[in-house]
Amino acid sequence: MNLTKQEYSDSLYKIFRAENFKEIINFPPSFGELGKDGQRILLHFQGMAFAALGAPQKAKLTYLKALNYGENIQLLRDLSCTYYQLEEYQAWRDTYQKLHQRLQEFTKNLDFDSRFTSSLTLAKFFEEEGCFGQALSVYERLSLYSQAKSPQRYFYLLAPQLLRLKSQLPVNEDLSRLYTQLLSYNQNEFSTFINIEIEHSLMLAEVNLIGFHHAWSRVVNLLDSSRHTNYDKRLFYIDFLEEAILHKYPLKSFHFKLENEINDEFSRYENEVVKLSQLNNSFPSQGDVYSVARDIPMGSYLKLLNLYATKVEDEIIRDEFKNKINLIISGFNTEDRTFWIKRAQKFNKNSFTELTIDSERRSVNFQKKFLDVSRKKQALQLLKLLADKPKWTVDEAIDNIWQSAFTPEHFNRLRMTVHRTNILLQELTTQEKCIEISGESLSLSPGVKLVEALHT
Repeated sequence: MNLTKQEYSDSLYKIFRAENFKEIINFPPSFGELGKDGQRILLHFQGMAFAALGAPQKAKLTYLKALNYGENIQLLRDLSCTYYQLEEYQAWRDTYQKLHQRLQEFTKNLDFDSRFTSSLTLAKFFEEEGCFGQALSVYERLSLYSQAKSPQRYFYLLAPQLLRLKSQLPVNEDLSRLYTQLLSYNQNEFSTFINIEIEHSLMLAEVNLIGFHHAWSRVVNLLDSSRHTNYDKRLFYIDFLEEAILHKYPLKSFHFKLENEINDEFSRYENEVVKLSQLNNSFPSQGDVYSVARDIPMGSYLKLLNLYATKVEDEIIRDEFKNKINLIISGFNTEDRTFWIKRAQKFNKNSFTELTIDSERRSVNFQKKFLDVSRKKQALQLLKLLADKPKWTVDEAIDNIWQSAFTPEHFNRLRMTVHRTNILLQELTTQEKCIEISGESLSLSPGVKLVEALHT
């Protein structure tokens, strides 16, 4: 029988889509005329079958064996996913970075589906590294590209990712739209994998749009299902607990009664979340708090720091956790820092952007990042003025900065100074407007605080 590589792959994919995983595992060796390519294709599908059956160690070994017959973008993608599931984080990082490199090198030679699924997986790995802003940009870009291909299929792959990420931000119209579109999907039309993605995103959206009782009902339905692996059940359960801690939702004893069914497989991160959810007026030992960074990805560590900061009652320790979070995200790019700042604002309605101006060093500090304004004389004067008092009349501001009475020319100078200073501060804080000006007054924007640095 003469088959091309694509025909051979399609025949195996048809069996896989029908979820006949044992048939894939016991499939006869690849056709001789396909040589190494046939061996790689078969072993790849067999690894996928092991993964679907909840046997990640067997999946990993099978993927590695497949790599002996040649490298492949989708094979690297699936191997990196398995490394992550097995918590082999250094191998995971090495493999997904190789995937990223290969995707950039050969993107023009790949069909759309390979580019799409590989980019989708990479975006999820960006999330695991804490780079939520970059991940969201990838999902939104893929959403635009995929509309010209197969809107139905790609929508149900992308929409859950968009809904899940946007549910971590303050509620917006797009979040409500995505939730409504996914709410009435037909489970029978999709694979178990896509069903899990959709159910997971719906649960997270319900926490924010409706309430915890509603979201818990969806968690219980999945935990009671025999169709899903313990890995999927842990995903639901832990994410529910995370949201409950961040929202300070009072957990009851029945929220923990299902834990014994899945706790044998908890990861280090998941164990920390469970411990935090069960603590009332106590707090984990310092060893737990600081050693866990070595055992989990940075995105998980940042989420854990947020949980610690929410749970601890000592204000000094809470501020230390916030400082630690700020120190880490200060090294992120603007997209990712913006996401983390908005995420923090969602859980702390009274949060504000606090800037510190150091007149002596002629700099502005925000979350361990510094802006040099030594050559921005008028911006420095404006900031010193607002640090002294957050609101002035326009006349007072002109008098303090230029020692002049109001004139239309001075008002235009003040307006341009505010505009240029806002651009500088946006680069520092990601906030579009930190200073506001009208025909009557000059002030800090709501939620912005500016203080003067103290030197001893």
